[in-house]
Amino acid sequence: MPLRVRRIDNTLEQLETGNLKLRVRVLEGERAARRAGVLQIATINTVAAVGLLDVGTQLALHGGLEFAAGTCYSVAALLAVFVALGFKRVQRLDKFEKEIRG
Repeated sequence: MPLRVRRIDNTLEQLETGNLKLRVRVLEGERAARRAGVLQIATINTVAAVGLLDVGTQLALHGGLEFAAGTCYSVAALLAVFVALGFKRVQRLDKFEKEIRG
């Protein structure tokens, strides 16, 4: 047992003097990457929703294609819900980050 205590004491001394560096995972980078990924998906969903809204409007104005226009509007609305959920998730991630940083 004294050998283990001596090794721990030696390791602590090396840490204090700076001769030994601990390797830790960069959790901040992982959280930032997760946030960026959520924002990227929300942005893609936004672009797709606006594109479908535009296509739906064009189809509705053309006449005779109301079903296709309604389908485009429905899918655009679904994507808008996904966008809102994505931004809500980003808010939760930001709140979590703020709680960690204090």
